[in-house]
Amino acid sequence: MDPTDPISFDKAKLIGSVTLGEKEGDPTAFELDGAYHRANRGLIEFVEVFRNETEFLYSLLEATQSKTIESPAGRTEKIFIDVVIIAHANEPNWKKFEKNDDNEALVDRLVRVDVGNNVRLNEQIEIVKKLTRPTCHLAPQTLETLAMFTILTRIQPSEQVKDLISKVLIYNGDDTEIDAPSAAELRAERPRDGWIGISNRDAAKILEKAIGIRQPGEESCVAPPDLLKVISEFCANAKKPIPVELIETVTDWYAAMIATQFTSIGKDCQDICIRYYENYTAAIIKLLRGETLSPEAENLVNIVESRLPNDDGEKNALRQLIIEQKFSDTSLAIKSGIYDYVAQEVIIPKLDKLIVQGNHEDLNENDRLSLKYFQEHFRALGYCDRCFKTVAEWLINSGLLQ
Repeated sequence: MDPTDPISFDKAKLIGSVTLGEKEGDPTAFELDGAYHRANRGLIEFVEVFRNETEFLYSLLEATQSKTIESPAGRTEKIFIDVVIIAHANEPNWKKFEKNDDNEALVDRLVRVDVGNNVRLNEQIEIVKKLTRPTCHLAPQTLETLAMFTILTRIQPSEQVKDLISKVLIYNGDDTEIDAPSAAELRAERPRDGWIGISNRDAAKILEKAIGIRQPGEESCVAPPDLLKVISEFCANAKKPIPVELIETVTDWYAAMIATQFTSIGKDCQDICIRYYENYTAAIIKLLRGETLSPEAENLVNIVESRLPNDDGEKNALRQLIIEQKFSDTSLAIKSGIYDYVAQEVIIPKLDKLIVQGNHEDLNENDRLSLKYFQEHFRALGYCDRCFKTVAEWLINSGLLQ
């Protein structure tokens, strides 16, 4: 039952009414269509209960104490009800109601259940979907980014985890380190988690504003970079201050996630990786012979061997194993190093040329990393051409695609 208007409050909404023209007090004249009657032997929910009039609350007192309510006529026997009563309100309204001594009788009959805002990432994504029901295309990780920011505002730093992102992941039930604390332990440390931060309505407004600021003629699409701009504006104008560090945290989290997705395209270009692996083996053969490498070859070796020990003797021993094709754990490190090199020295410059500079003229037909190839690859991941370009430009211009 929704809150009642003080001016038009009618007790009949709760206890029913009497049919006009019938004999007064005749039970057959009663219209047992009030909220309590309809919920009898079941459950009734009162929305924002403390916004109602005092007379409304008196009926709750009688219903909880004696399981009876007033009859519609008011002068006949009371009517027995057997119903579960659930009422909810905002925390400020509850505190105001609780402090009023006149409400002591009703407070004594209430069982308080604290339910803060959601702090689970997956559930927050579904909440935003339900509240907004977006009609335009959303780039991958758009809802995830909004949900992550929303939850970051609702939790407090913990001494048991290294950062807030780790805390969000633990609350979400994701796999973490073996010795990581449980969600219950983190909740016990910070009982106010979920009781601070922005509301679900504010989160929905952020997404709706991002959807509404498209330029004329643009495709109907929202990408996380668009969302991050709106989040910055929201924080600057928020009634309650939101730490700037939270914007940086969610930006870094999204950048790390999306940069991996963009640069991992090199793993699908096996011919490119094989070519640079051959260049790498040729370079380490020269090093073992004591020859000097060119700057380009030296850069290749440094990036590929970034996961190997720093000691030159150990490196040379591992290089010899690579040349002799004696594969071991070292081979996995070298393989990852090849991917790193392709990402930093091939993928990123090519995206810069294609997306930021818009230079397509010098590409030959056999180029594996053409604009068409990138677009097809990312369409399969859920991107449209507009949001693919938006995200790529944002990553490159912000220097985060490294």
